[in-house]
Amino acid sequence: TLVVATTSKDNISWTTHLSIPNLRVIRYISDSSTAPYHPAIPYKGREALIYLTYLHDYYHSLSDITIFTHASPDPWHIDSTLLHSLPFALTHLDLSKIFSPSSPSSSSFGFPGDGQREYFNLRTSWKFGCPDWIEARNETWHDIIKPEQEHMAAAMRDLFGNSSSSNDGIVPGPHNNNNNNNKTQSLRIPKILASPCCSQFAVTRHAIHRRSLPEYSHYISWFGATSLPDSTTGRIWERLWPWVFLQRKARDCVVEEKALCDMYGVCFA
Repeated sequence: TLVVATTSKDNISWTTHLSIPNLRVIRYISDSSTAPYHPAIPYKGREALIYLTYLHDYYHSLSDITIFTHASPDPWHIDSTLLHSLPFALTHLDLSKIFSPSSPSSSSFGFPGDGQREYFNLRTSWKFGCPDWIEARNETWHDIIKPEQEHMAAAMRDLFGNSSSSNDGIVPGPHNNNNNNNKTQSLRIPKILASPCCSQFAVTRHAIHRRSLPEYSHYISWFGATSLPDSTTGRIWERLWPWVFLQRKARDCVVEEKALCDMYGVCFA
């Protein structure tokens, strides 16, 4: 399944030319509450809320692999090596490398213990994402290049610290006692969050199901409760997909040349 985050003015005719067998394309329209597919809260959350709405609504009927993308066929987010072309990237993406299991002690990406890849960001470039991008514990320094950074810790506490079904590195802390069940005080916030930007990725059903349906519902509710602007909430979620799908992985930085070769068949001697 290809889930495309769009506005009503976008043209996604490029999706009809993709040569991916048995591909189902679902177009979500963010600025229409009457479209067959639209986010849970109209005009909120940019692509992140669209993706989460799909994950929630189709939790029990997911494809083996779901690909999430923006509407533009030629975004800057896709690497120049891939011609800045989303159709080119999707056509060359080796989905078997995402879905097929590998040795439990190693992976095709050279990460010991990583097992199946299960989640892959379509962008391989480290620019604007790796190897050390978001200082997640820094809640005081405003960075104009990374405006989401100062809000990341609070967002993670809200998103991952309150769910009774969540297991996001919750550890006993000084604020936890028999009279205080507030997990937000003891969520282990990572020092660094790092991964390629820009919220276009493929993910397996198994990885999606690492999170419960109530958790996805909680993530959606967060968009309605937060006072942060959409530009910030969208950027926050750009950094959280590996955390959600890859068992709280804070740094997901595959060497660019290796990712291009392994996943797209674009190899350099």
